[in-house]
Amino acid sequence: MPKEHDNPTATYEGVPLGSILERAGVPRGEKLRGKALRAIVVITAFDGYEVVFTLPDTDPAFTDRLIILVEKKDGKPLPEKEGPFRIVAPAEKRPARWIRNVKTIAVKNVE
Repeated sequence: MPKEHDNPTATYEGVPLGSILERAGVPRGEKLRGKALRAIVVITAFDGYEVVFTLPDTDPAFTDRLIILVEKKDGKPLPEKEGPFRIVAPAEKRPARWIRNVKTIAVKNVE
């Protein structure tokens, strides 16, 4: 699993964000087209910090990049300052969207 940006010895475990969106009925793969390509995934932390990904950013039919909803660090539940859930996007050069303390994940249409 991916390494933490500021601690190369930490490893994270979780579920791909795209898998969660698929289970929620969000269009994926061949069904992700038209206006759905403009939809965004807004992830909000308990402190109000928000990050945004597009639906194609989360779909393996569009990218090889991985975005993970993490629940474990080094084989243990995330520490309180990071959890209970965290987003990790290991392919990104800057960790600005590695959001801690995830409260909500919402899909919004952009008009």
